[in-house]
Amino acid sequence: VSVIGPAAGSLTSDLSSVASLSLSVLTVSQQVSAVDVSEGEQFVLLPCHFNKSELINATVVWTRQDLSPSTVHQRQTGGDELKDQNQLYRDRTSMKADSLETGDVSLSLSDLQLSDSGTYTCTVRDPRGEPRATDVELSRIPCLPARPPAQVAGISNLVLSPQWIKKYKHANRKIQTCK
Repeated sequence: VSVIGPAAGSLTSDLSSVASLSLSVLTVSQQVSAVDVSEGEQFVLLPCHFNKSELINATVVWTRQDLSPSTVHQRQTGGDELKDQNQLYRDRTSMKADSLETGDVSLSLSDLQLSDSGTYTCTVRDPRGEPRATDVELSRIPCLPARPPAQVAGISNLVLSPQWIKKYKHANRKIQTCK
């Protein structure tokens, strides 16, 4: 850029100010996986894995953005930090004791409830680098009782036709027998 005249000095000064600015861009590495859970299951493991070198002095936070507070579980170098945990998850979440050393920061969720369905985000916050995240979609699979619903309700003479069961299975695609 060449400028002639009295503005030249001012522009040179402005350009050197602009040249000294730096641009920081935050990039989040994101992966998505899905976990299906049958009704009646006692617990589920939400998968999340990182290279163990990425977890040095890192904090792992599991969240659900549709909740307030959004924190489901938090693990730091010193152990679990659950003071900001959403009360819906109190005493129902855990991670392996050596999770930060192995890179397996999967979350175990017990005493499953219908309201547990949703998108969970596993985020690693490393003071040396950018945050990285993995989304896990947890959904419940409908199931058929081991006995026809009429028998469950106490009506033993009513039998569901195989055509109804086939139609129900086709409509829901994923179907299991309740335990």
